[in-house]
Amino acid sequence: MAIVNITTINDADFYRSFIYKTVADVPIDLTGVQLRMMLRKRATDVTVWLHLSNGDEGGITIIDAAAGRFSVLITQAQLERLPIDEYEHSLVMTSAGGTEQTSVWRGTLTNQAGPSR
Repeated sequence: MAIVNITTINDADFYRSFIYKTVADVPIDLTGVQLRMMLRKRATDVTVWLHLSNGDEGGITIIDAAAGRFSVLITQAQLERLPIDEYEHSLVMTSAGGTEQTSVWRGTLTNQAGPSR
């Protein structure tokens, strides 16, 4: 599992694309999978500050499933509502059949104040 630490500035959107692949540099096929990412102050907290997915919540888009390419978008409006602080997050993939859950990454997200907000 990878560690992905993210720094955002709340006066602009955060947008990045990623390729999910094996250590041997082989893309992992994302066809039919569900990706979800949640932000909490601490992993043990009940409160979810931000929930992204390629489902109803939005924010994650699979760009090229066969090549393992997807993007994460956190809008400026979401970042402005998110208190300035550091959060823990993880990205979990649920298989097409819904039977397997794989931890893709975990890490921190630091939301900073932007002067143009």
